[in-house]
Order: sequence, then structure tokens, then C-alpha cells
Amino acid sequence: MEHRDHDRRPDIRERCGALLKVADGQAPYAVARHGLLKRRCPDTLYNWMNIYEESGIEGLLSRRHGGYHRRPF
Repeated sequence: MEHRDHDRRPDIRERCGALLKVADGQAPYAVARHGLLKRRCPDTLYNWMNIYEESGIEGLLSRRHGGYHRRPF
């Protein structure tokens, strides 16, 4: 819950919030489609769940994808 509430990175807060909703008994499909601020593909949520099961919170923190990546010149 610490990362959901206080992490400076919004994607980490979103991932942790989604996983907590699933742990609380909500269906992953429903969380992906209607339980987050931005609608997600259910496969995305299942991927987050697999990463968490394999590597724990460290896996979620280190495997960040998507978004804008600044490239050096």
C-alpha cells in the first residue's frame, strides 16, 4: 500500500492500486476495464500480476514500459 499511496511515479501507483483491487476480490478483467482511471487491456493487468508473482514489488518497479523516453543526442 505504501507504493500505491506515496510513490512519485504515477504508473507504479496505478499498478499497485490495480493489484490491491484484485487482491481484495475484484475480477482482474473488471479492474482493467472499469476500476482504474484509464481503461486498460486486461492482458496488461494479467501481465502486471505475473510480474508481481514472479518478482514481487521489485519486479513491478524495475519493469516499466511505455510512455515517453528521452533519448540523448
